[in-house]
Amino acid sequence: VTLFLFTYHFPLSLFFSKPYINTNGQMVIKPQFDEAYSFSEGIATVRIDEQLYIIDKSGRIIAKSPSSKPVYFSEGVAVARSNGKFGYIDREGKMVINPIFDFAGNFYGGIAQVKIGSKLGYINTKGDYIWLQSSDTRDS
Repeated sequence: VTLFLFTYHFPLSLFFSKPYINTNGQMVIKPQFDEAYSFSEGIATVRIDEQLYIIDKSGRIIAKSPSSKPVYFSEGVAVARSNGKFGYIDREGKMVINPIFDFAGNFYGGIAQVKIGSKLGYINTKGDYIWLQSSDTRDS
C-alpha cells in the first residue's frame, strides 16, 4: 500500500484500481482508475486504460486531459504537455495558452517561467511575455 500525502483527497495505491481517501482514512472516491494522481486546487489527473482524464473531488470526470503527463494546477491553470511542447490548460481541460514552450513552470503571483529554445522568459496568465531574454544575452 502506497499513500501520497499532498492534499485533501489522497490517491491510495492498492492492487489494480486506485481509490482516494481523505485525511481520516475514509474512502471518498471508489477504486475505479488504473492510475490516480494527487489533487491540486480541487482537480486531479487519473488514467483509465491509456487515456488521462481530469476529475473533480467527487470523482466525476471533467474532461479528457490534452496532456501526455499528469497535470497539477496553480492559479487556476496547469502546465500540459502536448506533442512534445508545453502550454497551459484551464480546469475544464481546455488549452488556454498554446503549447509552444520547451519548458513551462507553474504560475506564482501571476507569473510563470518559460523557455523556447535557449531563450528564457516570463509570461503572465494570458500568455503575454513580460520579459524575454534578448538574443545577445550571454552566460558569464
